[in-house]
Amino acid sequence: MKLVSVYQVNEFEEFLYHLLENRPAIANISHKYMPSPQEHHAFMRSQPYLAWYIIYDDVDCWVGAIYITRLREVGIQIMEDQQHQGYGRRALRLLRDKHPGKLLANIAIKNASSVNFFVGEGFEPLSITLELPEGKDVGPIIP
Repeated sequence: MKLVSVYQVNEFEEFLYHLLENRPAIANISHKYMPSPQEHHAFMRSQPYLAWYIIYDDVDCWVGAIYITRLREVGIQIMEDQQHQGYGRRALRLLRDKHPGKLLANIAIKNASSVNFFVGEGFEPLSITLELPEGKDVGPIIP
């Protein structure tokens, strides 16, 4: 298996958009809506992450993507038909070899499979972040 930088090869734009389209809603933290292809491509061209890689299997097929933010947060997405075959685990280990040091995994609270994956890889619970959406009525204040 190998990781190839998204920032060095333009042909990955459609594949990454397809991954985003197919990400389960419970996995979304940063996306409140599905961006247009043009918005997503502009996001990619802005090089938003410290590093962003396409995950290749052993026969040079694209199976997913992994990134690390400048705050050392990790994100992994594997194509649905390729999940549970060890690609995420192997990709995380390759990423750790390329970027040693502390890593964080910011996971949606309802995404139990990702929580279990990262805990299984040695990550420890750090915090729970809750959001009150703008305009949501929180009810009366009781003195």
